[in-house]
Amino acid sequence: MARIGVFVCHCGLNIASTVDVQHVTAVLRAYPGVAFAADYTYMCSEPGQMLIRLAIAEHKLDGVVVAACSPAMHQATFRNTAAAAGLNPYQLEIANIREQISWPHRENPKEATRKAIETVRSLVEKVRHDEPLVPLKLPLIGRALVVGGGIAGLTAALDIADAGHPVILIERSDHLGGRMAQLSRLYLNFDDSGDALADHISSVTSHPKIQVFTNAHVTGFGGYVGNFEVQVSSFEPRISGPASLKPETLKPETHVFRVGAVVLATGFDLYAQDNLPEYGGGRYPDVIDGLQF
Repeated sequence: MARIGVFVCHCGLNIASTVDVQHVTAVLRAYPGVAFAADYTYMCSEPGQMLIRLAIAEHKLDGVVVAACSPAMHQATFRNTAAAAGLNPYQLEIANIREQISWPHRENPKEATRKAIETVRSLVEKVRHDEPLVPLKLPLIGRALVVGGGIAGLTAALDIADAGHPVILIERSDHLGGRMAQLSRLYLNFDDSGDALADHISSVTSHPKIQVFTNAHVTGFGGYVGNFEVQVSSFEPRISGPASLKPETLKPETHVFRVGAVVLATGFDLYAQDNLPEYGGGRYPDVIDGLQF
């Protein structure tokens, strides 16, 4: 039979001012399968964590329930504590008796205490059937795909490449720069930075770790985090023929890449003026969009 420890936190007065934590502890101490139960002012503190570690060792616990605040706050803390005592960290569960019980039921301490008891009991049952888990380790491909050749995609590609990782950058149009290339001038902190985009493009196209594909788009995608397989179709000029061929008349080439991470920097589309009739968009020539302005 499982030997489960229950540790009820006061959280200062955040829990204890509404929930009778001593009563919760006493009731759970008598619950089947609970080999040890205790309460403490701040269970997440070093003394509180030491209490958990010592109890796991002394009472040979094979499961732990910590009744405290949201798991988003300290689940990692308590699972690390369990692991330090030799217990599989996935055999520890958090009963949220602060955000879900104490705070919303301040006007009814008796019912809050009853709800806390039932909540902790339910987590004891969960722990009773928990199985020890071992994190999986999977191979990670140290190459990234950046979709979009605007300023965001260019910056992301440079940051990743400068960190030492190869990058595949694809852009659906025939040039880099995105919306920023459509601006007449660029001012950063009131300084004329008209060359900033050109500098980024030059740095990307000359970077030894960045491979750029224009007139390209993703046509296939699969795999999992750290190991994706991406199919990219790009339009390359034919060996012969006029240089002015439009992308849709060029011969597509398919490339398959394996990457470990993907950055989507696909930019934005302007809101159609015709969808703003209350402003006269599409009817009055002086009603323009932000990019035109």
